[in-house]
Amino acid sequence: MGLPLQNASLIEQGSPVFTHLTGVIAAGAIEWTEIDRTFPRSRTWSPLNHVQVLNNSAQEITVYHNSISDDDIIPAYMIRPYSGKPIRVIGIKNNGAVATVAGDIILKMSRK
Repeated sequence: MGLPLQNASLIEQGSPVFTHLTGVIAAGAIEWTEIDRTFPRSRTWSPLNHVQVLNNSAQEITVYHNSISDDDIIPAYMIRPYSGKPIRVIGIKNNGAVATVAGDIILKMSRK
């Protein structure tokens, strides 16, 4: 069954940006974000295929795309974009020795 014409047009135009600020992440802990559950409106464009991770924390983090086997390390105070593959779940692991501050790690997700 195909998408209704109006939804197909929305997908071709891309989506709005969905922004998520992480909470406090303890040292060694992972915060998982299920995009469709966190942003129900994003289901129209699901799966999203672009995410920009802003690591404004003093801690190095690991970003997991959809699973723990697809990861990338982001040093403290760095920004990293990811595009081209479907993203349904994102995990952020704090690799540092102390907890992150709530809101220091920002995820900006969209469909391009």
